[in-house]
Amino acid sequence: MDYIIAIYNALMDYQIELAVGIIFIIWLVVRGGDFLAWVIGKLKRKKVVLDEKKEENKSGT
Repeated sequence: MDYIIAIYNALMDYQIELAVGIIFIIWLVVRGGDFLAWVIGKLKRKKVVLDEKKEENKSGT
Protein backbone atom coordinates (compact mmCIF):
# COMPACT_ATOMS: atom_id res chain seq x y z
CA MET A 1 0.00 0.00 0.00
CA ASP A 2 2.89 2.36 0.74
CA TYR A 3 4.18 1.87 -2.81
CA ILE A 4 0.85 2.92 -4.30
CA ILE A 5 0.77 6.05 -2.14
CA ALA A 6 4.37 6.89 -3.08
CA ILE A 7 3.63 6.46 -6.80
CA TYR A 8 0.45 8.55 -6.48
CA ASN A 9 2.32 11.34 -4.68
CA ALA A 10 5.10 11.31 -7.29
CA LEU A 11 2.54 11.57 -10.09
CA MET A 12 0.74 14.42 -8.36
CA ASP A 13 4.03 16.31 -7.99
CA TYR A 14 4.40 16.20 -11.78
CA GLN A 15 0.76 16.37 -12.77
CA ILE A 16 1.20 19.17 -15.35
CA GLU A 17 4.05 17.37 -17.12
CA LEU A 18 2.12 14.12 -16.93
CA ALA A 19 -1.00 15.70 -18.41
CA VAL A 20 0.99 17.29 -21.24
CA GLY A 21 2.71 13.98 -21.93
CA ILE A 22 -0.57 12.06 -22.03
CA ILE A 23 -2.17 14.65 -24.31
CA PHE A 24 0.88 14.54 -26.61
CA ILE A 25 0.76 10.73 -26.78
CA ILE A 26 -2.98 10.80 -27.55
CA TRP A 27 -2.37 13.45 -30.22
CA LEU A 28 0.39 11.34 -31.79
CA VAL A 29 -1.90 8.30 -31.89
CA VAL A 30 -4.84 10.22 -33.36
CA ARG A 31 -3.10 12.71 -35.66
CA GLY A 32 0.41 11.27 -35.82
CA GLY A 33 -0.02 9.74 -39.26
CA ASP A 34 -1.28 13.00 -40.73
CA PHE A 35 1.55 14.93 -39.07
CA LEU A 36 4.22 12.54 -40.35
CA ALA A 37 2.73 12.63 -43.85
CA TRP A 38 2.80 16.45 -43.75
CA VAL A 39 6.46 16.52 -42.62
CA ILE A 40 7.51 13.98 -45.24
CA GLY A 41 5.60 15.91 -47.92
CA LYS A 42 7.36 19.14 -46.91
CA LEU A 43 10.76 17.45 -47.01
CA LYS A 44 10.08 15.91 -50.43
CA ARG A 45 8.89 19.24 -51.83
CA LYS A 46 11.97 20.99 -50.48
CA LYS A 47 14.21 18.33 -52.06
CA VAL A 48 12.45 18.73 -55.42
CA VAL A 49 12.93 22.51 -55.28
CA LEU A 50 16.61 22.10 -54.43
CA ASP A 51 17.07 19.58 -57.26
CA GLU A 52 15.39 21.99 -59.71
CA LYS A 53 17.70 24.80 -58.60
CA LYS A 54 20.74 22.56 -59.13
CA GLU A 55 19.56 21.75 -62.66
CA GLU A 56 19.04 25.46 -63.41
CA ASN A 57 22.54 26.24 -62.16
CA LYS A 58 24.07 23.47 -64.29
CA SER A 59 22.24 24.51 -67.45
CA GLY A 60 22.78 28.23 -66.80
CA THR A 61 26.59 28.06 -66.67
